[in-house]
Amino acid sequence: MREEYLFSLMALAMVAGMATAAAIAMIMNKRKEKEEKFVTVVRCPKCGYEVKREWKEGDFVGLVQGPCPKCGAMMIVWNIYKEGGEEPPKGGL
Repeated sequence: MREEYLFSLMALAMVAGMATAAAIAMIMNKRKEKEEKFVTVVRCPKCGYEVKREWKEGDFVGLVQGPCPKCGAMMIVWNIYKEGGEEPPKGGL
């Protein structure tokens, strides 16, 4: 009788442990889904042409990106902001 009680108790503990592990895994997945994404705004200071793209490592405001497809002037990183948040006001560095 005592052995059956211990076996049942061990089985219950295993089920509880597995349920806890599954709940923790679900919470971790939801946190990964909520990871913040950042947007980089690249703009031509001469003609105002602007492109928004996903942020990439090494981006910073003021970084020279290359020639503008409209006027040929050098484009720069103008703004970097979190997607889903308020976009910063336009108007410069």
